[in-house]
Amino acid sequence: EAAAAYVNAMRAKRLPLCYPTLTCGGPAHYEELYDLYLCASYYDAGAVVPNDVDLSHGGILVTGANNTGKTVFLRSVGTAQLLAQAGLPVIARNAAVRMRSGVFSLYAAAEKEFTEGNDAGRFEQEVRLVAEMLDVIKPGALVLLNELFQTTAYAEGAEGLCGILRYLRSEPVGVDYIAVTHLTDLVYMLAGETVHMRTLEGEMLYKLAKVTD
Repeated sequence: EAAAAYVNAMRAKRLPLCYPTLTCGGPAHYEELYDLYLCASYYDAGAVVPNDVDLSHGGILVTGANNTGKTVFLRSVGTAQLLAQAGLPVIARNAAVRMRSGVFSLYAAAEKEFTEGNDAGRFEQEVRLVAEMLDVIKPGALVLLNELFQTTAYAEGAEGLCGILRYLRSEPVGVDYIAVTHLTDLVYMLAGETVHMRTLEGEMLYKLAKVTD
Protein backbone atom coordinates (compact mmCIF):
# COMPACT_ATOMS: atom_id res chain seq x y z
CA GLU A 1 0.00 0.00 0.00
CA ALA A 2 2.84 2.38 0.82
CA ALA A 3 4.57 1.61 -2.48
CA ALA A 4 1.38 2.22 -4.45
CA ALA A 5 0.78 5.48 -2.57
CA TYR A 6 4.33 6.62 -3.36
CA VAL A 7 3.99 5.87 -7.09
CA ASN A 8 0.54 7.48 -7.33
CA ALA A 9 1.68 10.60 -5.46
CA MET A 10 4.69 11.14 -7.74
CA ARG A 11 2.60 10.55 -10.85
CA ALA A 12 0.03 13.05 -9.60
CA LYS A 13 2.83 15.60 -9.28
CA ARG A 14 3.84 14.82 -12.89
CA LEU A 15 7.32 13.74 -11.88
CA PRO A 16 9.36 11.25 -13.93
CA LEU A 17 9.47 7.70 -12.60
CA CYS A 18 11.67 4.93 -13.95
CA TYR A 19 12.55 1.40 -12.98
CA PRO A 20 16.35 1.44 -12.93
CA THR A 21 18.56 -1.13 -14.57
CA LEU A 22 20.05 -3.16 -11.70
CA THR A 23 23.68 -4.21 -12.00
CA CYS A 24 26.30 -5.99 -9.91
CA GLY A 25 29.44 -3.89 -10.23
CA GLY A 26 28.32 -2.37 -13.54
CA PRO A 27 27.32 1.21 -14.42
CA ALA A 28 25.76 3.33 -11.70
CA HIS A 29 24.18 6.63 -12.66
CA TYR A 30 21.07 8.79 -12.48
CA GLU A 31 19.76 11.25 -15.04
CA GLU A 32 17.69 14.07 -13.51
CA LEU A 33 17.37 12.54 -10.08
CA TYR A 34 14.86 14.23 -7.75
CA ASP A 35 14.86 14.21 -3.96
CA LEU A 36 11.87 12.27 -2.64
CA TYR A 37 11.52 14.32 0.55
CA LEU A 38 11.33 17.64 -1.31
CA CYS A 39 9.00 16.21 -3.94
CA ALA A 40 6.64 14.92 -1.27
CA SER A 41 6.83 18.12 0.79
CA TYR A 42 6.38 20.77 -1.90
CA TYR A 43 3.00 21.39 -3.46
CA ASP A 44 4.76 22.48 -6.65
CA ALA A 45 7.16 19.57 -6.99
CA GLY A 46 8.10 20.82 -10.44
CA ALA A 47 10.13 23.53 -8.71
CA VAL A 48 12.45 20.92 -7.21
CA VAL A 49 15.82 20.93 -9.00
CA PRO A 50 17.02 17.51 -10.23
CA ASN A 51 20.66 16.50 -10.63
CA ASP A 52 22.67 14.05 -12.66
CA VAL A 53 25.16 11.77 -10.90
CA ASP A 54 27.54 9.08 -12.12
CA LEU A 55 28.71 6.73 -9.38
CA SER A 56 30.60 4.43 -11.72
CA HIS A 57 33.98 5.88 -10.67
CA GLY A 58 33.43 4.83 -7.06
CA GLY A 59 34.14 8.01 -5.12
CA ILE A 60 32.64 11.51 -5.29
CA LEU A 61 33.60 14.64 -3.37
CA VAL A 62 30.90 17.33 -3.22
CA THR A 63 31.85 20.92 -2.35
CA GLY A 64 30.13 24.29 -2.56
CA ALA A 65 28.67 27.14 -0.56
CA ASN A 66 26.28 26.59 2.34
CA ASN A 67 22.59 26.07 1.57
CA THR A 68 23.13 25.19 -2.08
CA GLY A 69 21.73 21.67 -2.09
CA LYS A 70 24.70 19.47 -1.16
CA THR A 71 22.93 17.57 1.63
CA VAL A 72 19.76 17.25 -0.45
CA PHE A 73 21.84 15.74 -3.24
CA LEU A 74 23.31 13.21 -0.82
CA ARG A 75 19.88 12.31 0.53
CA SER A 76 18.41 11.91 -2.94
CA VAL A 77 21.03 9.30 -3.89
CA GLY A 78 20.60 7.34 -0.67
CA THR A 79 16.82 7.33 -0.93
CA ALA A 80 16.92 6.27 -4.58
CA GLN A 81 19.25 3.38 -3.70
CA LEU A 82 16.82 2.07 -1.09
CA LEU A 83 13.83 2.44 -3.40
CA ALA A 84 15.61 0.65 -6.24
CA GLN A 85 16.65 -2.29 -4.07
CA ALA A 86 13.08 -2.55 -2.81
CA GLY A 87 11.97 -3.07 -6.42
CA LEU A 88 10.38 0.36 -6.73
CA PRO A 89 10.80 3.05 -9.38
CA VAL A 90 13.00 6.06 -8.64
CA ILE A 91 12.22 9.69 -9.38
CA ALA A 92 14.53 10.15 -12.36
CA ARG A 93 14.51 10.21 -16.15
CA ASN A 94 16.85 7.25 -16.36
CA ALA A 95 18.93 5.23 -13.91
CA ALA A 96 21.31 2.31 -13.54
CA VAL A 97 21.78 1.17 -9.95
CA ARG A 98 24.39 -1.14 -8.47
CA MET A 99 23.04 -3.62 -5.96
CA ARG A 100 24.60 -2.81 -2.59
CA SER A 101 25.54 -4.95 0.37
CA GLY A 102 24.45 -2.05 2.58
CA VAL A 103 23.92 1.71 2.71
CA PHE A 104 25.74 3.61 5.46
CA SER A 105 25.30 7.30 6.23
CA LEU A 106 26.98 9.64 8.69
CA TYR A 107 25.41 13.09 8.88
CA ALA A 108 27.56 15.18 11.18
CA ALA A 109 25.22 18.17 10.98
CA ALA A 110 22.38 16.07 12.40
CA GLU A 111 24.09 15.32 15.70
CA LYS A 112 22.03 17.12 18.35
CA GLU A 113 23.30 15.84 21.66
CA PHE A 114 26.17 18.32 21.99
CA THR A 115 25.70 21.93 22.91
CA GLU A 116 27.01 24.63 20.61
CA GLY A 117 30.74 25.12 21.06
CA ASN A 118 31.42 21.59 22.27
CA ASP A 119 33.57 20.86 19.22
CA ALA A 120 35.88 18.37 20.93
CA GLY A 121 32.96 16.19 21.99
CA ARG A 122 31.42 16.27 18.53
CA PHE A 123 34.72 15.31 16.87
CA GLU A 124 35.23 12.40 19.27
CA GLN A 125 31.76 11.08 18.55
CA GLU A 126 32.27 11.34 14.80
CA VAL A 127 35.51 9.34 15.10
CA ARG A 128 33.68 6.69 17.13
CA LEU A 129 30.83 6.49 14.60
CA VAL A 130 33.28 6.10 11.72
CA ALA A 131 35.09 3.33 13.60
CA GLU A 132 31.82 1.52 14.28
CA MET A 133 30.87 1.76 10.60
CA LEU A 134 34.23 0.40 9.45
CA ASP A 135 33.84 -2.57 11.80
CA VAL A 136 30.69 -3.80 10.03
CA ILE A 137 30.97 -2.51 6.46
CA LYS A 138 31.17 -5.05 3.64
CA PRO A 139 32.50 -4.82 0.07
CA GLY A 140 29.96 -3.42 -2.35
CA ALA A 141 28.36 -1.02 0.12
CA LEU A 142 27.47 2.63 -0.49
CA VAL A 143 28.71 5.18 2.07
CA LEU A 144 27.23 8.69 2.36
CA LEU A 145 29.20 11.20 4.46
CA ASN A 146 27.98 14.69 5.29
CA GLU A 147 30.49 17.27 6.58
CA LEU A 148 32.56 14.99 8.79
CA PHE A 149 35.27 16.59 10.95
CA GLN A 150 34.00 20.11 10.33
CA THR A 151 34.65 21.07 13.97
CA THR A 152 38.32 20.11 14.14
CA ALA A 153 41.41 21.90 12.83
CA TYR A 154 41.21 22.24 9.06
CA ALA A 155 44.48 20.47 8.22
CA GLU A 156 43.85 17.65 10.69
CA GLY A 157 40.30 17.18 9.44
CA ALA A 158 41.37 17.00 5.78
CA GLU A 159 44.17 14.55 6.49
CA GLY A 160 41.98 12.32 8.65
CA LEU A 161 39.11 12.21 6.17
CA CYS A 162 41.51 11.58 3.28
CA GLY A 163 42.77 8.47 5.03
CA ILE A 164 39.23 7.23 5.64
CA LEU A 165 38.16 7.76 2.02
CA ARG A 166 41.24 5.98 0.70
CA TYR A 167 40.57 3.08 3.04
CA LEU A 168 36.97 2.82 1.79
CA ARG A 169 38.24 2.40 -1.77
CA SER A 170 41.10 0.05 -0.84
CA GLU A 171 41.17 -3.61 -1.83
CA PRO A 172 40.09 -5.06 1.55
CA VAL A 173 36.97 -2.91 1.64
CA GLY A 174 36.06 -1.77 -1.89
CA VAL A 175 32.99 0.40 -1.32
CA ASP A 176 31.66 3.46 -3.15
CA TYR A 177 31.17 6.77 -1.38
CA ILE A 178 29.83 10.29 -1.74
CA ALA A 179 31.38 12.76 0.70
CA VAL A 180 29.97 16.26 1.15
CA THR A 181 32.72 18.37 2.65
CA HIS A 182 34.02 21.88 3.26
CA LEU A 183 37.57 20.50 3.43
CA THR A 184 38.46 21.52 -0.12
CA ASP A 185 42.10 20.40 0.23
CA LEU A 186 40.71 16.89 -0.25
CA VAL A 187 40.14 17.71 -3.91
CA TYR A 188 43.90 18.01 -4.43
CA MET A 189 44.86 15.29 -1.97
CA LEU A 190 42.64 12.79 -3.79
CA ALA A 191 43.24 14.06 -7.32
CA GLY A 192 42.87 11.21 -9.78
CA GLU A 193 41.27 9.00 -7.14
CA THR A 194 37.84 10.59 -6.97
CA VAL A 195 35.34 12.72 -8.89
CA HIS A 196 34.80 16.31 -7.79
CA MET A 197 31.32 17.81 -8.02
CA ARG A 198 30.50 21.37 -7.01
CA THR A 199 27.24 23.22 -6.49
CA LEU A 200 26.64 26.05 -8.94
CA GLU A 201 25.60 29.57 -8.00
CA GLY A 202 23.52 32.42 -9.41
CA GLU A 203 20.55 31.27 -11.47
CA MET A 204 21.74 27.65 -11.27
CA LEU A 205 21.25 27.34 -7.50
CA TYR A 206 20.84 23.77 -6.22
CA LYS A 207 22.44 22.39 -9.39
CA LEU A 208 25.64 20.34 -9.20
CA ALA A 209 28.21 19.86 -11.92
CA LYS A 210 31.31 17.76 -12.33
CA VAL A 211 34.54 19.79 -12.05
CA THR A 212 36.98 18.75 -14.75
CA ASP A 213 39.97 21.02 -14.08
